[in-house]
Amino acid sequence: MAMKVANMAMEIMGTYGYTKDSPIEKVWRDARILSIYEGTNQIQRLVISGGLLR
Repeated sequence: MAMKVANMAMEIMGTYGYTKDSPIEKVWRDARILSIYEGTNQIQRLVISGGLLR
């Protein structure tokens, strides 16, 4: 959800959203790294299902 909202904010801000001066740029980078750090949705599903089946 964070990535979806950050992408919408970037679209609203236009090119200003990509500049280092924009707070939206930092929010977008943080949301993006969280999605990479946590792993893909498929991996998360495997981990959760493995925990539930124990």
